[in-house]
Amino acid sequence: MNKITDWDEDMDDDIELAAGHRPTNVETVTAIMEYSRFGALAQAFVMDALMKQAKAAADAPPEAFASMHDGFVSPEAWQGVAREIADKLKQHFGQ
Repeated sequence: MNKITDWDEDMDDDIELAAGHRPTNVETVTAIMEYSRFGALAQAFVMDALMKQAKAAADAPPEAFASMHDGFVSPEAWQGVAREIADKLKQHFGQ
C-alpha cells in the first residue's frame, strides 16, 4: 500500500462536487486538513499560513488597503477580521 498514491487517488473524492453541490470553504479546508498525504503536517501548515496572513493584514498600515476603497469589502472590515482572527489564534496557541 502506497499511502501517498492512495491519498492522491482518494483526495478527489473528498472534495468532489456531489450532485451539483459545490463544497463550502469549511468543507474544503476540513478536507485539506484531514485528508493529507502528509498527515498532521497539513494542519500545522494551514494554521501557520492563517496566522501569518492574519497578522500581516492586522499589522499593515491603512495605506496598504487603499485599493480596497469602494470595493466589495471595506478596508476597515478586512483589517478588523484579520485582527479578530489573529487574536483568536494567539489565544489558541497561548501567546
